[in-house]
Amino acid sequence: MGNYQINFNVDIENEKLELLKEVLGEEALIENQLALISKAAFEEYFKLFIGEKVFTRGADIKGYRLFLLIKHALKGRIPSEETVSKLFQLTTSESKSLIRSVMSKYQFEMRGIIGITLKEVFLSAEQIQTDSGRVEKYHVDIKTENIVKEINRILGNIDGNLPSITKDRGTYSTYTIDLESYEKLNDYFNER
Repeated sequence: MGNYQINFNVDIENEKLELLKEVLGEEALIENQLALISKAAFEEYFKLFIGEKVFTRGADIKGYRLFLLIKHALKGRIPSEETVSKLFQLTTSESKSLIRSVMSKYQFEMRGIIGITLKEVFLSAEQIQTDSGRVEKYHVDIKTENIVKEINRILGNIDGNLPSITKDRGTYSTYTIDLESYEKLNDYFNER
């Protein structure tokens, strides 16, 4: 098995570097981000050249690219629709559809990634207490609708009578988890 280290330099005009910073984030992280993106691109071309991943439809190529970006450049986490929109120049609904497609099409390869993402989202939930200090419910910020659907799918599999997580009225991405549902999800994620 050959092991190769590939290095190259790229000149980027200042004007385009500013645009890149808007998409990828802070300048200090850009070099590292570009290296991870380059690794994803290399894997795409490598698999194409050896005939492992040959696509004829643009949607399939886009899906595979997102899968590789998740695997290499997005820290192994399911991105938000906003992130996918920035990376692929898509509308929010197109991004939502692309994420759903990737989660379905690459479900076996992404089982660990999806599980980690779901657990991290769940663990970020914050207690909402009554005036007497009793925990009433939990709030969690979820910017990816497909993550909401996946958590609700898990709840349905645990017990079809459990309340699903629901979006708080008038908020962009705050969801409420009922106390009983939270306890069941907590048991579920602690077993994994």
